[in-house]
Amino acid sequence: MSFASLTLFQSLAPAPLTGLEALESRIIMRSHAAGSMIFAAGDPLTSVQVVRTGLVKLCYVLADGDEWIKSFIPEGQLFTSITAHMGEGGAGFDAVALEPTEIESLPFSVLRELAANDLAWAGMLTELLLAYAARKEARERDFLTLKPEARYRTLRRTNPGLIARITQKDLAAYLGVTPVGLNRIVKRVENDFTSTA
Repeated sequence: MSFASLTLFQSLAPAPLTGLEALESRIIMRSHAAGSMIFAAGDPLTSVQVVRTGLVKLCYVLADGDEWIKSFIPEGQLFTSITAHMGEGGAGFDAVALEPTEIESLPFSVLRELAANDLAWAGMLTELLLAYAARKEARERDFLTLKPEARYRTLRRTNPGLIARITQKDLAAYLGVTPVGLNRIVKRVENDFTSTA
């Protein structure tokens, strides 16, 4: 079986990775139905997850039930809660399958041990964390410096396939607007697009 996690790790490594067979034996496959919880805020978390198939949303749910979506994780990408691995409590957010989703789960401690003993693994883990940080920084920059319509236009330009896979409600929660506000934005953007085509 080919693992999405190993493909991801090899693509980021500065040199060939050794010990892949031993790591393979530690990967646990889990299937999640659309709408099911992968983990909840506060859950203890010792593993990293790689999406093999499907789509996951990472979100904060407020006391009143409102939801703020921090990110969407498609196939081939890794997600976890860094604070949980730093010993600062459980997961900091919820992870929910948006589609039928297969997850490859493996202990973060194994990756840290491999990185402590092998330069190629250390380089891979560094690149993995840098890619995670860059994604987070880009999200924060867009959210703090762009108006909702500009955020939508950026997402439409950079990841149009994602928009087709998520509900208007989830897209609105990701952009930080109401569903009604999003509907107005979509109409304006589509009108601009059709008038220039």
